[in-house]
Amino acid sequence: MIKRLLIVLCVFSALRTNVRADEGMWLVSMISEYGQKNLSELGAEITPEEIYSINSSSLKDAIVIFGRGCTGELISNEGLILTNHHCGYASIQQHSTVDHDYLKEGFWAKEKAAEIPTTGLTVSFLKEIVDVTQEFQDAIKTGVSEPKRRSVIDSITSVVKKLYSDSVSGYDISIRAFYSGNKYYLFKYQVFNDVRFVGAPPSSIGNFGDETDNWMWPRHVGDFSLFRVYCAPDGKPAKYSAKNVPYKSKSFLPVSLKGYEAGDFSMTMGYPGSTDRYLTSWGIEERMNLVNQSRIKIRKVKQDAWMTDMMASQAVNIKYASKFARSANYYKNSIGMNLGLKKLDVLNSKRKLEKDFADWIVTTGSQDKYGETLNKLAQGYEGRAKFYKPDLYLNEALVNGAEIFSFAGKIGLWASGRKHMKVNPGSAEIIETIRDFYKDYDVSTDKKALVAILPVFFGEIGPEFIPASMQKVKSGKMSVEEYVDKLFKNSVFADSTRLISLIRKGKFGKLVLDDAYVCYNEIRNLRNNLESELASYADLVSAGRREFEAGLKEMYGSSKVLSPDANFTMRASFGHVGGYSPKDGVKYLYYTSYSGILEKEIPGDREFSVDPRLKLLFLSKDFGPYADKDGVLRINFLTNNDITGGNSGSPVINKRGELFGLAFDGNWEAMSGDIAFEPKLQKTICVDIRYVLFVIDKFAGATNLIEELKIVD
Repeated sequence: MIKRLLIVLCVFSALRTNVRADEGMWLVSMISEYGQKNLSELGAEITPEEIYSINSSSLKDAIVIFGRGCTGELISNEGLILTNHHCGYASIQQHSTVDHDYLKEGFWAKEKAAEIPTTGLTVSFLKEIVDVTQEFQDAIKTGVSEPKRRSVIDSITSVVKKLYSDSVSGYDISIRAFYSGNKYYLFKYQVFNDVRFVGAPPSSIGNFGDETDNWMWPRHVGDFSLFRVYCAPDGKPAKYSAKNVPYKSKSFLPVSLKGYEAGDFSMTMGYPGSTDRYLTSWGIEERMNLVNQSRIKIRKVKQDAWMTDMMASQAVNIKYASKFARSANYYKNSIGMNLGLKKLDVLNSKRKLEKDFADWIVTTGSQDKYGETLNKLAQGYEGRAKFYKPDLYLNEALVNGAEIFSFAGKIGLWASGRKHMKVNPGSAEIIETIRDFYKDYDVSTDKKALVAILPVFFGEIGPEFIPASMQKVKSGKMSVEEYVDKLFKNSVFADSTRLISLIRKGKFGKLVLDDAYVCYNEIRNLRNNLESELASYADLVSAGRREFEAGLKEMYGSSKVLSPDANFTMRASFGHVGGYSPKDGVKYLYYTSYSGILEKEIPGDREFSVDPRLKLLFLSKDFGPYADKDGVLRINFLTNNDITGGNSGSPVINKRGELFGLAFDGNWEAMSGDIAFEPKLQKTICVDIRYVLFVIDKFAGATNLIEELKIVD
């Protein structure tokens, strides 16, 4: 362990000298072992203890899991949280109506009493990380089968979680595997569920450029929103109550007005969701040709159908804005990833690594441990392809494509368990679920999406994988339009009034016989059968990946550090501010300014309209204290920190531990970065914190929020 960490330090030292990107999303509990000297060589003045400590206040106490898949940070001692606009999008949409369209108009609470309670939104604080690898290794016998291994892991996980839950009440306990199951860590979280919406700019600022600019540089977007965490008067998590008070945090981030220059130190902290840097060539081919292609083909036609109705109706736009953004984000990511993997010739690089690994096995006499590793991976990936493709398309096209099927499944499964009951337990809760669903659902839009999806779906998989109720359409005996019209006409799940009436009357049997629920069950049975076929191949892949990563660590020894793949646990990455050159003759500056927004403006356009109030501030150069030393208002900037999805909303922290930016995206040329890190191209796109303050102060006039911050210069 010590030898491995020394190599990490050498890599970090080189980073400062060359100002280059450094691969690694480092678990924050490891930073104390790096030492102050190494952080100093990177340009940092903060100490490891100031970043992560379990005994005293540290930066980790200011970083939160925001919702289900983003990062946020505390920026005041009154529980004020900053995150991305796209992270808060669902909550902003949740409270938007045609009369009060906060997506279009923005929202600012000028006092705490005006802050809006959210539904289902949580904020989680990390309290401690514990290495529990030994507990698992002691219980798992060498050579045990994969099913048996999973069973043992489940048992040990329950025991260890219970042990820590009993010793520290009031915390959520999570145990996560690292290096494909070669190490295990336990995480203790405190979860707060009284989170209130405080402020957000209009989408013309918070989502400027929308899908056209998504993943691209240069950018000009104010991608931020504000929320506040509330707690019981004793400081503990509590359900929403008017008696709750703002959370008094142990730590929050001071905000810097000093700005940055090329080469300045930058650190991100947050919750990167998932990387797959140790994926082998077989896995990469599967990702490109099956996973990404199914997503690209289905989402394109679904999103086009959605957008047609969104452009025609403000009400539909409000309902589908958040859903469209989530779908489109990874649609474009999949396209970019495939292009990047091909351009960087990642497949051949992986094949070379696999050859080196095979040679190392022979040279070192490691056949007993790793002699079958590559064979397991090849057999697993190649064997499951014929079953994996239809499973992916059933999920992408029908489960996630047509909302009526997933909704019918959720309500129908509930009804199935109650169809023989004389009483009606849980009906009030399920009716509330139905109303929540219909708030963001449009029947006509879903019909159009399904009509667009089915021809693509039928063209990709064989008739044996088509639900029985769709066979007439597949064979041409019924048109897609006729099938969809009949489905929506007959299904009670397309009519909330009828659906709620049946539930109140306790007629659960009718729900179970509904056409949409019957089709959902057919889809579920098909996927269950496919999962059974896939199981043995999945075991080969699982065992092969675990062995491969363990073998790589042995093969490299002290010559190369292998950072763990991201798995939505708190990580830190270290880098520097700077631009890049994506191709010959093109060199990008490391920041953008307000003038770029005016240059991109297209009046009345959905993506590139500029709010007249913002334009007036720009033209008059009324930037207040938020301009740089040359009097220019900067908008976005670049660093070479190593991040991925889940880092959205992560703070960009300077050498003194102060907030100077907000991470929100990666760059198009490095979309393959989740699988293959490219140090010359990998960039993190950030919002300049001074633009955030400018919008809050000069544009919105929410000076109450500015006064709450600790601003340093």
